[in-house]
Amino acid sequence: MKKIERYSFNSIIKNHTDLTASGVFITNGEEDIKDYFAFIPHSIDACVIGLVTAGEAQVSINLREYHLKKGMLIVLPPNAIVVPISFTEDLKMKSIMFTFDFVAPLALIHDFSIDLQLYKSPVITLNEANYSVVKRLYKLISQCYYDTVNFTPHDVLEHLLYALIIQISQLMKTLKSKAKSSSRAECITEDFFVLLYKHYKREKAVSFYADRLSISTAYLTTTIRKQTGHSILYWISEAVVLYAKSLLKSSRMSINEISEELGFKETTLFCRYFKRYADMTPNQYRGLKV
Repeated sequence: MKKIERYSFNSIIKNHTDLTASGVFITNGEEDIKDYFAFIPHSIDACVIGLVTAGEAQVSINLREYHLKKGMLIVLPPNAIVVPISFTEDLKMKSIMFTFDFVAPLALIHDFSIDLQLYKSPVITLNEANYSVVKRLYKLISQCYYDTVNFTPHDVLEHLLYALIIQISQLMKTLKSKAKSSSRAECITEDFFVLLYKHYKREKAVSFYADRLSISTAYLTTTIRKQTGHSILYWISEAVVLYAKSLLKSSRMSINEISEELGFKETTLFCRYFKRYADMTPNQYRGLKV
């Protein structure tokens, strides 16, 4: 695999400081996507939703190849690996990027962001009716986002985006992935993510996943790093911390209750774990204004 360029959300929006909302970015033109992502392998530390409105493209997403064309919806969790292969000159795509923190207060967002179906089937073919609905939602969100005359409150954008996420979640429930991994390393990687999404709340040791896959911890660690560009501990902590963030923002659960939900024997251990990966304590994150 070629070197993966790691984009941060903040680096993408650094030239757009005049926009009205933080934590979300919407491309202003349907051809802007080519300027950002169409030429090199990359990943972004944000959720991405893209709607193809014209043209075609061949891309690899999380080790699988997809042929994109008008009427297809691309839904990527944070740090998905995208490798552009080819695209037509008339490719157009509406896209929205948003940080997990922007929508963390919404109760369903965690299930959306790490849903196994999302990993297995990031591309959805829309029928005419669904394409029309999604396109209208995009237009409304974009109008609110770029309205510099009538300031749009944060929670309005948040809930419009929530409506789009609910629509996509309903579509995804009807999908069944037909793609198959082509190599042993890719099969191991997919099987690891299947296990991770089932067990991350209780199992945070690499040895657990290696034992379930009947391979050594060293082999699993090396495989995941080569296939994804991140360590296996990164992916485990990513799942744990994202879920913790969701609970901190969308529920009234105490820190102790969240700690128990995530399988920590002591609350202090959870607080240390959270601070190590989030750079702040759970209480600081709960009180953070996005």
